[in-house]
Amino acid sequence: MKLQEQIYRIQSMMGVINEDRKPPRELLRRVDFSETTILFQLKEWLMRLYESNKKETTISKAIDAAAGDIVYNSGIEYSEDEFVRLSDKIKDYLEIEFREKLESFYDLMFGSEDDNETYCFYKHSDRYMDVLKNRGFSECVKGWHTFLSKFGYWFSDIDWNEVKEKVNSNPNTKILIKRPLENHKYEYYFSVSKGEKNK
Repeated sequence: MKLQEQIYRIQSMMGVINEDRKPPRELLRRVDFSETTILFQLKEWLMRLYESNKKETTISKAIDAAAGDIVYNSGIEYSEDEFVRLSDKIKDYLEIEFREKLESFYDLMFGSEDDNETYCFYKHSDRYMDVLKNRGFSECVKGWHTFLSKFGYWFSDIDWNEVKEKVNSNPNTKILIKRPLENHKYEYYFSVSKGEKNK
């Protein structure tokens, strides 16, 4: 951690508010900066941008991407220079407030060695995937880390380690992880299995 960041963190712990480390006022009125919402976005980007054995790079990229998202989704059209200025300000804020939490999340998700098992992701309209009624798709990949980087960001509110425990205990069995519109926008069920794709 840089010296200046350590100073800001100590000031924050002491209750000293530094205006430079707060989100811009114009965004505070338009963007939900609650910890739950921001962490949700950061975790999505971290899983999406995961690079094997590149923890610091992955976290920095996630913070950069989330900062750009926050400014873009504010509903205001900024000039390129203003967009960059606000994004940089948000990046500074996220670095100070959320890097440690992201480091812990990275370690939790990707801290162990990856395996070479097959994991499958299912998006299905029929609860029991009746071939005559079902719509959606399924895809299998090798390795749990690869699986998380490809599909984990769909649902960053899920405890993926718990999902892994369930599929390890029940190989070749589809484990339901989401119902239609359950904290997401899709009118579909979602399931995961370990082992080669099963119908």
